[in-house]
Amino acid sequence: MSLYGLNKRVKAKEAKTGPCLASGIFPESGVILAAVSGGSDSVALLRLLKKSAAQKGWKIIVAHIDHGLRKESSEDALFVKRLARELGLDFELIKVKVKSQGRSLEEAARTARLKALFELAKEVKAKAIALGHTADDQAETLLTRILTGTGPTGLAGIRANNGLLWRPCLHLTRKDLEGYLKKVGQKWRLDQTNLEDRFLRNRVRNHIIPLASDLVNPKAVEAMGRLALICQQEEDFWLKWGQEQFVKHVRKNGTSLELPLKWLKNLHQAQLRRVLRLALAQTADLNQGLPAAYVEMLTDLLQGKAGRKLDLPRGIWAALEPDLMRLDSQSRPHDFTTRFHGPGCLNLPHLKKTLILKPAEYQGRLTARGDSAWVPRSAVQWPLTVRPPKPGDRFQALGAPGSKKLARFLQDLKLPHWHRTRTVVIEGQNGIIWAAPWSVAEKTRRKEGESRGLSLRLIDTPGQGPYTMLFDNHDPG
Repeated sequence: MSLYGLNKRVKAKEAKTGPCLASGIFPESGVILAAVSGGSDSVALLRLLKKSAAQKGWKIIVAHIDHGLRKESSEDALFVKRLARELGLDFELIKVKVKSQGRSLEEAARTARLKALFELAKEVKAKAIALGHTADDQAETLLTRILTGTGPTGLAGIRANNGLLWRPCLHLTRKDLEGYLKKVGQKWRLDQTNLEDRFLRNRVRNHIIPLASDLVNPKAVEAMGRLALICQQEEDFWLKWGQEQFVKHVRKNGTSLELPLKWLKNLHQAQLRRVLRLALAQTADLNQGLPAAYVEMLTDLLQGKAGRKLDLPRGIWAALEPDLMRLDSQSRPHDFTTRFHGPGCLNLPHLKKTLILKPAEYQGRLTARGDSAWVPRSAVQWPLTVRPPKPGDRFQALGAPGSKKLARFLQDLKLPHWHRTRTVVIEGQNGIIWAAPWSVAEKTRRKEGESRGLSLRLIDTPGQGPYTMLFDNHDPG
């Protein structure tokens, strides 16, 4: 059914029965955690949830988050507690501490609130966290994003379903819900800070939207709601397309993403923006909150030459290499220095690999470069130390006429900076035996008749946790 047809059907039903829950996919029977602040939106949400609970098989638990930012907060909590008791529902009060840490107070409070709700939802095994967002919230979100800078993704606005979060009143206006509460004789709490112009959202809510409704379109809020729904469908299409493209073209290397330049430069500008946004979201582990300006900065970076680097907020950086763009959120790997007194293995999360050292017979072939190497037992003096490169390291690669600084050896290979800093050094008592994965040392050259030795391998282990020794015979350095 089209968006127009769906809205028409919902409006026809509400004309007969009053406001109803209609936005998003309804959760299955089970626990529904209702986030109730005490304001008109969340109180109406709770009333409507209670009205449908028996038919849907829902057990409603009322959650109130006290941020401790207003002197009336304890009165709000008491109001919600009494309302829950009146409706025969369980009540949970959660007090949180809000730390801005460079963010706006609004954003910090929202982060703390959602964190508390998700933790409680996990504890009570909730099927959904019901939030009281309305069509007015949708309009405020869209206008704020448009006026502060956004792209098509931002115009998708607030979704009725987003993981565990469910916003069943997103099709209703604040006026609809307040009218419903007055009709059933239900009071609600007023948050006086919503009238203050110090917050951007309040200025949009109290001034810009009323002005747009008076001078442009009396149904401006509904119009912006339709825009958000259309953009959500567009976004779903582009997200699926982008994910399919990622599977074909993008390579994950350690903590970084590698995007081939030839592929990027053949994309239409609209496709390019989608791909870069998806890459940024994956690198920063975010689904939202990435300004459109970041995407444009990456687009500009593509016009530069190899070696150019761009630092973005949230610890993200991008660099151009001869044939690819690399995105990462980690500048240098953490120190993973570990001492081995015998065979074992070590997880290297920054490479998404595990280093395995184990005895092995000579297999009749040797390669100087790659993720695996073999060295004769005569070249191994335990303990071995596994570590990142250090200034002053010297190394004589297999077949090289003499030793040189390891940094110079890596530069001579014309390796980009990212690869140089992620070299894994395996060092014995007499110096480096493997600069993985670039070369074993000349001193490990196999002599005639040597067959027993040590296999050194870097194997892919995506999704591993912290640095971990997996064998017993080890001694962390």
